[in-house]
Amino acid sequence: MMYKTFSHVFVLLLSCVGESYSSSTMKTWILNNNFNNPNNWNTKRNPCSKDRVVFPAHENVVVYIPGSLKFRTMVLPMNGQFVLGTSAVISLSEGSVSAASPPCEGQDVQFEGLKGNWFDPPNWNVSSSSAINIAGGSYPSPIPHSEQVPCPMDNVVFPVDKSFKVSVKTQTGEIKVNSIIINGMVYDNNNSFSTFIRSPTGKRLFDSDNSLLTVEKNDCSDSTSCACGNDRRDILLVICAFRTPQCPTLQCSDPIQPIGHCCQICGSSLLMTYGADFKFNPVKQLFTGHLTKPQNLEVQGYISKTHDNKIQMIFVDGKSSYGKAAQLAHEFESSFQKEMFGVTSVVMKRSVQWNSGIFPSAHKSELSGGGVAGVIIALLILVALAASVYFIYKKRRIPGFAFARFESERGRVELELGTTPHEVLDPAELVSSSGKHSTSFVNPMFESSAASFYGKDEPEEFKTPEGEQNGLENPMYLVDNGVETMKQQ
Repeated sequence: MMYKTFSHVFVLLLSCVGESYSSSTMKTWILNNNFNNPNNWNTKRNPCSKDRVVFPAHENVVVYIPGSLKFRTMVLPMNGQFVLGTSAVISLSEGSVSAASPPCEGQDVQFEGLKGNWFDPPNWNVSSSSAINIAGGSYPSPIPHSEQVPCPMDNVVFPVDKSFKVSVKTQTGEIKVNSIIINGMVYDNNNSFSTFIRSPTGKRLFDSDNSLLTVEKNDCSDSTSCACGNDRRDILLVICAFRTPQCPTLQCSDPIQPIGHCCQICGSSLLMTYGADFKFNPVKQLFTGHLTKPQNLEVQGYISKTHDNKIQMIFVDGKSSYGKAAQLAHEFESSFQKEMFGVTSVVMKRSVQWNSGIFPSAHKSELSGGGVAGVIIALLILVALAASVYFIYKKRRIPGFAFARFESERGRVELELGTTPHEVLDPAELVSSSGKHSTSFVNPMFESSAASFYGKDEPEEFKTPEGEQNGLENPMYLVDNGVETMKQQ
């Protein structure tokens, strides 16, 4: 199919130095539709010199071209926009490849582009003074999903030299932010931003109803802090529609779910209510001071105000600090009980049971009453077993103690005499003088005098009458044990 040609807008976009913002909370868009981003192509690689570059006919996007490009042919869409970097050069190769060029077989490479949703948390990178020790890309993050997307007092940044396509369509109503910075250009009032979003470029960058996304100055002046508000049920449902299907497998068997989180996490949280004399800054300073101590640097934390006017602290363990999050929550709870800071009540939740088999030393002294009792009972059982084994061992070592057991099972004979260990006699090893295998064994008492056993003159009842063979009669000889049982006299 042949695509219709169109009048392209090639814009040489110079970086603009705008107003400097030093806000404590900033949300930066991550996805981009740059030409040199392999994820934007169906082949998951950038086009090479022999490729035929194809933009779908109705792909109405802005594509940033940062540097030199070389390809065989380009099929343009019906409508679109290229943004050229200062060093951008586009050339056709006519299929020829220099010796220095990487291997290129040549094929149709189709642009797919990355369109992300405003309410999908992973599309944003969060920079906030309320987030302490945050490691990029780690899971779980202590920052609630509700606050990973822009809040009304946040500054939203779309980076320099990046093109994008973001969907802002939602049923939650108007979306407000403090400011929007696009490629260095600052929009800090709704008049200037509404003009931009209605422009051809704005419509290509934002898939939105014109009045849905607004910019409104919203500096927080409340001494108890200002709530983001995205943890309200209607907005949180939209956010969690993206996150809940991707909740990961957890390493603990007692997870918690802080307010604003779409998934349960292994960590700890404090939810505080407060009175009229409460001030947020002293509590935040205490929070920051604890988490920035050298021994706590692997613990990630976040503090914020919920939509129903409570203060929430969330702690998450690092890769090698299992148990620290729970310990910190306990320490903070104790601090508020002693100093209060205007806090009237605290609800603490902690994960302490790890499926990975890691039981932190920090929790060994924090066992519940039932846990302590269980440990004591287990120790008593072990002591009793050890005493029993020791008693049996000593008993078997008593002089004069003798015991013999002769068993025959499946052609194997086991012999135990006194304290002599078990000896398993293999019939294959018992060979008679005639060379035949035998399942019998030598009776050490056969043809032996009782005197040799007792170490003195044998009793009268054991003496052998004259004329008879010296020996002992086996009362079980030729008796079928399966049929007849010896009765005691």
